Amino acid sequence: MATGWNFCALAQFCYRRLCELGTFEPGSFRMSERMVRTLGDPTAIYYCLHGPRRTKFTAICDLRGGYVRFYGCDGQWLEQTPLPLSARSLDSQCAA
Repeated sequence: MATGWNFCALAQFCYRRLCELGTFEPGSFRMSERMVRTLGDPTAIYYCLHGPRRTKFTAICDLRGGYVRFYGCDGQWLEQTPLPLSARSLDSQCAA
């Protein structure tokens, strides 16, 4: 079960890393997200950074496994990293 996650912190972490991987200036491009559910429970989050000329960098946060996989604009797996400790906070408030 994926309780106790700070989804705002997860999104911020993934956004920053996707910007680094794509060598984008943070704040220049938008990121979409979609919750992946299994039997109604959130199990993963799909993030997509929409870059210039229709490039897309993606990340999959596996909430059960406790890791994030990052993919390049060609769909190739770039890296896997543990979810940040800041994302394990029970505080679900997003900073404006």
